Amino acid sequence: MANLFDTAAALQWGAASAFRGAEFNRLSADRWAAASHPDTEIQYAARTLRARARDLVRNNPYAAGLVEAAADNIVGWEGIRLKPLVMLPSGEPNRPVNWALETGWKDWGTDHATVDGVETWYELQRLMVKSWWTDGEVFLRRRRGWDNPFGYAVEMIDPDLLDEDLNEKRGRAGREIVMGVELDDVGRPVAYHFWTEHPDNLGASRKRERIEAREIRHLFTRYRAGQHRGYSPFAPILTTVEGIDGMTEAELVASRYHASKMGLISNNTPEAIEAYATRLRMQNEDGKESSPRRMKIAPGLMQELQPGQEFTAFDPTHPNTAFDPFLKTMLRGVARGFGMSYLTLTGDVAEANYSSMRAGLLPERDHWRVLQNVVSSRVHRWIYRDFVDMGLLTRALRLPSSMPEDYYAAEWRGRRWQWVDPSNDLEAFEREVAMGLNSRQRGASDRGLDFETVVDETADDLDYAQKASVDVTGLGKKQPAPAPVGPPPQEPGKGNGNGKGPKAGRLTSSQLDFYGGR
Repeated sequence: MANLFDTAAALQWGAASAFRGAEFNRLSADRWAAASHPDTEIQYAARTLRARARDLVRNNPYAAGLVEAAADNIVGWEGIRLKPLVMLPSGEPNRPVNWALETGWKDWGTDHATVDGVETWYELQRLMVKSWWTDGEVFLRRRRGWDNPFGYAVEMIDPDLLDEDLNEKRGRAGREIVMGVELDDVGRPVAYHFWTEHPDNLGASRKRERIEAREIRHLFTRYRAGQHRGYSPFAPILTTVEGIDGMTEAELVASRYHASKMGLISNNTPEAIEAYATRLRMQNEDGKESSPRRMKIAPGLMQELQPGQEFTAFDPTHPNTAFDPFLKTMLRGVARGFGMSYLTLTGDVAEANYSSMRAGLLPERDHWRVLQNVVSSRVHRWIYRDFVDMGLLTRALRLPSSMPEDYYAAEWRGRRWQWVDPSNDLEAFEREVAMGLNSRQRGASDRGLDFETVVDETADDLDYAQKASVDVTGLGKKQPAPAPVGPPPQEPGKGNGNGKGPKAGRLTSSQLDFYGGR
């Protein structure tokens, strides 16, 4: 019997399937797809996909804006921020320790984050996300013992340096190398083999360097089990964007032709034809190359034709009215391929309204939050633990305990977004808090804020305004002094009305506590 996995044999036997999508017939014969290992699929395409994606980002405005939008939404304008969560034995936050960790992290990220000192930690986060969305993978190398006060820095390595052509089958030790990644017998990376020079630097002497996997953080999206290298997210939409480029260029050229109002001159009488032939003959006799006469037409200038000549305009009908719907349809497909809205990709708000924007942005923002969690759990957590370890070792972090695990507890907060009509959202939030369905801490977090910081800043604002006798409540009054807690003080010689009040001139215990606390 014929092998149903052979296309020609399947067509010959008219193979059918319970799944129409798996049938081989005259309509699906050209729908060829191979069931290959994920690494095999990537090996022969990764380098080309990276090169074409980079070319689009350099030259296509939508592709360039796409990666910038990814960095803006995943990293935000402050970066993915650290919130240390070190607690006291009582269960309360250890504020001095948390403050020291947060301050040290900012100091390291501002001046000491990268090995070459070119980028801050914030800039490196943006570069990492843009590379992830262009190349499909990012390699970060930890550098412990680096020459800075914290003894630690991070190095970002170009994916081109990990050799896709280095492949070795599994040996006696149970290890194999797949596209430069050395794996153990269960597929766990144990080392990465990088070139010391970029492959296109042919004049340099280069060699491979084996780096232990514990020194490398490999960030990529795994689409299938057993996949060990990433590929560019532009892969599904490369042909679409290239088609947009081609169509746009053709439309632009045609529109320029239309704006030029070109035309042809025809000789319609025997006299005109004879004059044209005579001119060509004289050119040949003078040794000049015979060529049709060309006319230059400038704005506001009219050319007089010879007797017997007629001007026929060449008038292409452009701009094409179908071009704009075509472009929108194609760009919607590009936006869908990257999990973002058409509005974010193009910035086109011509047909947008509040309802459509909200419906489009809600799933997009959920997607950004997913990617923020991936980056913070895969990269930030890894780097932060190194930072704590080395900061304690170098005494750049002067903390009570020398055990790093005492300070690992932390939360990572990514960017949050405002709505076009925030008043309605605030009213809905107030109702949720009143009904017990939400909390102020969660509401602050959803806006990218820290509730404790907000409360501390509010207290400072009110205290400063009260000392300056300035009204910040909107009531047009001076800030009143806070009322004492407990029953009011009694007049001398009087009780509290029930015959059991304090003696004259004495305060209640709650009043003593209040004024003593003040």
